Amino acid sequence: MYTKEEMVVISLMYSKVKKERYVVSVFDHVILSMMFKSSIENNLSLFDRNNIDELSNLALNRYELKYSVNDYEKLAKDIRAFLSAFNYRKYIREAKEEIDNARRSGIRVISYFDDEYPEIFKNLEIPPFVLYIKGNLPDIFQQQKCFSILGSRNLENNMANTLARSLGKEMKKIGWYNISNMTPGASEYGHRGTIGKTGVILGQGLNTQVLPLNNNELLDRIVENGGFIISELPLDVKVNPVGLTARNRLQVSMTKGIVVVESSKNSNATRIAKLALENEKKVFVIEVDGVNSSENMNLFNDKIISIKTKEDFVENLKNIETNLYT
Repeated sequence: MYTKEEMVVISLMYSKVKKERYVVSVFDHVILSMMFKSSIENNLSLFDRNNIDELSNLALNRYELKYSVNDYEKLAKDIRAFLSAFNYRKYIREAKEEIDNARRSGIRVISYFDDEYPEIFKNLEIPPFVLYIKGNLPDIFQQQKCFSILGSRNLENNMANTLARSLGKEMKKIGWYNISNMTPGASEYGHRGTIGKTGVILGQGLNTQVLPLNNNELLDRIVENGGFIISELPLDVKVNPVGLTARNRLQVSMTKGIVVVESSKNSNATRIAKLALENEKKVFVIEVDGVNSSENMNLFNDKIISIKTKEDFVENLKNIETNLYT
């Protein structure tokens, strides 16, 4: 229904943020997604101003069925205003330039309607409108055996980093693929341990640099060794809280579960763990002296699996694998 350029336009819309005291989205992403899905079902283009009211009403009806919110109209106000003042030609020019820039950088742009687009993302409440990809996504068989090594943003705890790398090597030995987010510390070292079977999901555009800067070389190594880097955000979008939060849902959806090597209060690793549990994914937590892995995780009670050794980790992965094929 939509051309690739038009899907990039929706991605450009989705990525817009405003800065007040906090960085927030220009409009509600759930409403945008529901309008998009309604537009496909009813063959009504988002880019036709005559369709805005009908699509927003359809989206609000979906929203009302799912959420207990009193003022639905308020949720749609910003996106109605945005689309009513929308300059289609200007955005199409930007989209074509975006696609050209991606091609020059060796980045593929995959839209929601392309064959290569992962089916698992279509089940998300807010599916990525496009994906920017370097490298190769795991094939359909490998996708059944993807896990995620996570940790707090901590470069100082050498024990946690060594442990994450060691777990990664064990994953790789038994044919599991590590999909994480290159957060400095345990997540980064998990990637280092799984070179050849690892991929990165970023909450920023692929033409921006990650920090610390030496991890940009690690990203290159991952792609050179058959892995991938993906983002749903346009090429030059810098890292921001909105993008990071959105990234987490992609990471959880692509994996069978996560292992938290190290966590701290209000860390992103803990937030991803909560999201994983909400989506009925496996959550392992390392409990080893000297590694701050269990702080803030006790609220999960019997929903988490305690891992005390590499052997525990491998055995639990093998149990998951066995259940995949029964």
